[in-house]
Amino acid sequence: MRRYIALLRGVNISGKNKVPMAELKLGFESLGFTDVRTWLNSGNVVFSSEETEPAALTGQIEGMIQRRFGLEIPVFVLPQEELADTLRHAPDWWGTEDPDGEYRPENCPFVETKTCEQRVFMITIYVYTHDTMADWEIGHVTAELHSGRFFRQDAPEVSVRTVGISREPVTSMGGLTILPDCVVDDIAVSEETVLLLPGGNTWDDSKHSAVIRKAAALLSAGGTVGAICGATAALARAGLLDNRPHTSNGAGFLEMFCPGYKGQPYFVDAPSVADRNLITAGGTGALLWAKQIIGRLGVFRPDTLEAWYAYFSTGEAQHFFALRNTSPGRPSRSCSKRGSRIPAGSRRCRPCAHVCTRRG
Repeated sequence: MRRYIALLRGVNISGKNKVPMAELKLGFESLGFTDVRTWLNSGNVVFSSEETEPAALTGQIEGMIQRRFGLEIPVFVLPQEELADTLRHAPDWWGTEDPDGEYRPENCPFVETKTCEQRVFMITIYVYTHDTMADWEIGHVTAELHSGRFFRQDAPEVSVRTVGISREPVTSMGGLTILPDCVVDDIAVSEETVLLLPGGNTWDDSKHSAVIRKAAALLSAGGTVGAICGATAALARAGLLDNRPHTSNGAGFLEMFCPGYKGQPYFVDAPSVADRNLITAGGTGALLWAKQIIGRLGVFRPDTLEAWYAYFSTGEAQHFFALRNTSPGRPSRSCSKRGSRIPAGSRRCRPCAHVCTRRG
């Protein structure tokens, strides 16, 4: 169990963004956090969680605030030990002593890493293309990440690139000819890199070993790897699923195709499973897989993502209109009105279902 402090930006100031602390405490407890304590009316919350990644906690808390209070509030989550370390290494001139001689630090600014990355870096999505690639499995996720039609207004820029063993054309299972944008060696190993591995009929071929090594490097570096259908067998064969929750094409599939598979205790019988920066799915879990990848990247508002998934999984009209209502107004990259300024209440762009406008 790890101790954290959550800092909510801009709440309860001059009557704006009202968040009652008692209700906020209940919200934190509803997420499974323990020993939750708030400080005055500041929006600062101290809590404990078994989660080890502050970024994951940030997403959970921001989603809860949006659902519970109808507010989009930026949240900064800091482990207790990091805050203590910051105070220990503060310069001598920073802070004062009170009448009892106790050191009192001045205000301390924190810069959220994610915010800096959004402004300075671009998230790069590499889609691994290969002969017999199951092209339908990546349809939902690539369409949304490339078009950006439902992105939140402050979402980071995203680039979608196809990558191959070489730059030679490949033919998908559906007969589509794809010319890769780059080769496996060009994939940057960083936290801003996402590698998507679609299924196919050739994953037992050693020619894919280079991209599997790259996947292992990304997982170690904090990048994100998504594998679906047959690609999960390649990860299992490399031992990358031995100690992490994962799924595949049903119980017994990985044992059948990977004699050395040791991840049985971590297998989850579900369409798609997200374990931090590793997201795996069976061949029928493409939609949930897409949702979990998009959720991992944080490019949709939480309510937009839920409405998107509900609509595409059920087809019910109510979810379509909910999706339109949660759309933040950032037009599709392919929209002819992109970047134009249209007054509030104007017509929506039919191709992307967004109000084509830019604030400011």
